[in-house]
Amino acid sequence: MSARRLGHRTEFLASLDDVLQDTAAIRRRAERLPADATRSDRLALAADLAAALARMADLYEEAAERLQAIRARKRTYAAYLRAAALRRSAAVEPSALPPAQSPALPPAMGDRI
Repeated sequence: MSARRLGHRTEFLASLDDVLQDTAAIRRRAERLPADATRSDRLALAADLAAALARMADLYEEAAERLQAIRARKRTYAAYLRAAALRRSAAVEPSALPPAQSPALPPAMGDRI
């Protein structure tokens, strides 16, 4: 695994851990909230939880975008490898090419055959 990918993965996991710790702290605050807490106290907890969940959603969205980019690069590289393999197989098997394009004969001679 490249250092860059490892860095992205480590950064993602650290950020996710921060969000999970924040949500755990919010849960503990909610558990300690008295039964006669004011509406503004409850709304403040709900707003904090919503912000933490929004950060988590952003993290997962960013991770999904990175994954899509990696998959696109893999598809491009796979297409390149397939094309290279076709070129190699065509160079090894001259019978697969028309006579004018045969690598065993110079182009001028291939046209005369």
